[in-house]
Amino acid sequence: MHDRGHKPSDNVDNALIITTRIDGDAVLVGVLGEIGPIGARHLLVALGAALKHAPVQQSALQQSAECPVVIDLTEVTVSDAEGLLSALVGAVNEAQDRRTSLRLVVDEHRPVVRPIQISGLDRFIMRPARNRRGRLATRGGAGP
Repeated sequence: MHDRGHKPSDNVDNALIITTRIDGDAVLVGVLGEIGPIGARHLLVALGAALKHAPVQQSALQQSAECPVVIDLTEVTVSDAEGLLSALVGAVNEAQDRRTSLRLVVDEHRPVVRPIQISGLDRFIMRPARNRRGRLATRGGAGP
């Protein structure tokens, strides 16, 4: 995989690590650890910054074909579901304002999924497929 313009924004909050990098046309936001009240605020800031780096769509038709911001929550635990949802709702609203698509990757067997489903956010944030090696499949492709 080729990182073009790697932009680390590693915010550490106790047990939470947020990383941001550019992969092809996509901005990938990786989240690792527990999202508590302070971590949820850091996540909101990191998602806002990622959306600012994402390419803006020219038309609503392109939105479904692109995958500019991908949030990976596969390694997350949640102690502040309200804070997590607030950060995701803020990101969804900003993405819609910018006409940028926003995708979410979660492990469906982890507790982070339940608040997202209960809130209905899962209808607004589609999950991208993973390639054979478990890497995020983005336009421009993740390499072997």
